[in-house]
Amino acid sequence: MRTEYPLIAVAVIAVLGCSPAVDEAPASAPCPVGQVINCTCEGGAAGEKTCGDDKKFGDCVCPDAGPTDAGGKKKPDAITAGDAGTTKVEDAGTTDAGPTAKDTAVADIAADAGSDPVDTAPPVELAAHVTTVAGNGNAASTDGVGAAASFNRPLGLAVHKGVVYVSDHQTNRIRKIAADGTVSTLAGSGYGHADGKGSAAKFRKPAGMTADSLGNIYVADRDSHRIRKITPDGTVTTIAGVGSKGSGDGDALKAGFQGPEDIAATPAAVFYVADTLNSRVRRIENGKVKTVGSPASGFADGTFNSAKFTLPAAIAGGPKGDLFVADTLNNAVRHLQVGPKKIVTLAGKGVPGSADGKGKAATFKLPRGIAVGADGTVYVADTGNHRLRRVLADGTVTTIAGSSAGFKDATANGALFNEPRGLAVDRDAKYATVYVADTKNHRVRKYFLAPK
Repeated sequence: MRTEYPLIAVAVIAVLGCSPAVDEAPASAPCPVGQVINCTCEGGAAGEKTCGDDKKFGDCVCPDAGPTDAGGKKKPDAITAGDAGTTKVEDAGTTDAGPTAKDTAVADIAADAGSDPVDTAPPVELAAHVTTVAGNGNAASTDGVGAAASFNRPLGLAVHKGVVYVSDHQTNRIRKIAADGTVSTLAGSGYGHADGKGSAAKFRKPAGMTADSLGNIYVADRDSHRIRKITPDGTVTTIAGVGSKGSGDGDALKAGFQGPEDIAATPAAVFYVADTLNSRVRRIENGKVKTVGSPASGFADGTFNSAKFTLPAAIAGGPKGDLFVADTLNNAVRHLQVGPKKIVTLAGKGVPGSADGKGKAATFKLPRGIAVGADGTVYVADTGNHRLRRVLADGTVTTIAGSSAGFKDATANGALFNEPRGLAVDRDAKYATVYVADTKNHRVRKYFLAPK
């Protein structure tokens, strides 16, 4: 049975219940405040009455039965709401156990009250902003701090512990931006293919990137049709791709790719590649490459054996191990559900546009960048519309920054981009923070929320 008492009533019982009992006296006679007398309960059991502040005895309290009426019959359980709200106590009626049982009831009430604290702090109001992290708009490859540095069509981004990594597409270098805005070159020195450390390594139009938990960077080296790995000290190795156009699965270093533009990693250290010109998604696991979906291009949901893509240019891993793809020529965002091995369309319907909405009601124009936040929110670089879009788990799409081609730092609704491509989310940031490779502005930008 659950009986409900206000805090004040229980406290009074706990204090007054310890007075010595005397034989029953007439209810009409004045009594000393706090005096306890015997009374007879229903069935003949002995109970107690307590003299209140009005110098009159209250109801008879019976063992295990709660209060009774004047005739000794048990009263129905009462539900009383005090200033602190109604608080439930499990079997907390006064019993022969005396103060111990009463003290337990008070402790139970205190525990219940403490388990549901009232949040009196006002909600934090956030405002969205877009700022430039590095780059001055000149198409070059100068190292430096902030606007003293330059890029030439930055395409891919990755973030690890506050450091932003950039694939500087036209200069064939991998750059990094420290937390203070200092830009330096991590690896690469010119067009070509060579493994090695720092400037000894060469790339051919590096594109999308991802980072693992150890700070290793993985790069889709587009025109060399390979996947490259860069350790934190700048050492570059090839982990997949034979180096010529192809589509064959098998051993990683013998497999074929054709113009891969992005790569993503799952928490299980499995890599997925947007094999763009093959219109496929490929999986790299334990040194083997396998195609995900149909080998034919098209626009179809289905299993990992039957779904179709057309020129997918970006892929990103979610916090739970699923993947999301910017299916560029299909103008859609696709969801790769790793558990059931299914591919479904989250938003977009295959035709270009810029409409916000839910699922197929939303439209994109050549989306070529994608990233996923720690809460599962998907961010899309809607390249053809020069916008940054947000996609929720139910497929609801909202434009959060950008409107037309241009360059402008501002609050999000006034900011401008010029063909944004690669995206990377800083999952360690307190509020939503998305880095943007603003490709034709030759800059790295940041969209972020901050208290007003």
